[in-house]
Amino acid sequence: MNEQKNPGEYPDDKLKGFILRVSDSGVKSYVVRARIKGGANLSYTIGKHASPWTAATARKEAEQILAIMKLGIDPREEAKNRKAKAEAKELDDKARQFKSELTLRKAFEQWQANDVKTKESTKTLYKQVLFKHLSDWLDIAMIEITAEMVAQRYAKVSAVTAGSANNTFRALRMLFNWHIIRQEDLPASEQIFAKNPVIVLQRRDMWQALKPRTKFVTAKQLPAWFEAVESLENRVIVISFCLHW
Repeated sequence: MNEQKNPGEYPDDKLKGFILRVSDSGVKSYVVRARIKGGANLSYTIGKHASPWTAATARKEAEQILAIMKLGIDPREEAKNRKAKAEAKELDDKARQFKSELTLRKAFEQWQANDVKTKESTKTLYKQVLFKHLSDWLDIAMIEITAEMVAQRYAKVSAVTAGSANNTFRALRMLFNWHIIRQEDLPASEQIFAKNPVIVLQRRDMWQALKPRTKFVTAKQLPAWFEAVESLENRVIVISFCLHW
């Protein structure tokens, strides 16, 4: 069928309605020409002779087009629907990939590099507690961190030290909130989080209040305390603060 070179139209001898069209310039195209059931005659171009359209692949496509035309469906509308579905799937696949690439580690690094309001000391503290108590979460996608995971890990950490648990999950809550705010102006397909999973700690009333310290340095312990402070780089600040207090 595709051996024809002279301009004109060449009906397929195997499939009625399937045509090879050769233009004056020698360009070959595959066409379907038939009547839509209950409608008018229609000429529908499958495509030019090239990859992916050969006589064999175009004939299979023509068979499907003719089949839907017999059902009263306009293949042009069907093509639009298929294209729209393919584009929607492509966007969805890109969104899924984007969401899977934002790990907890990357989310922290983005916040650390771009947040200008938080003190460096706080950033250091948050990194210490996150990388210590959530080390096995660092390379999983943030979208995979669920409320139940948060509740279980908080309970585990707080059983050892409530202070570290609170700092860890305040840091995690902050990271989620920071990224949620940044995604507000993005299309829905590109938004990663619907809500912050750390809110489960408030809903279940799990946050633990820290008990005030009741221990003081005794007179006997002062020499050892001063010796320890003297070994610190910021000993002047520490001593000055303590004496003022």
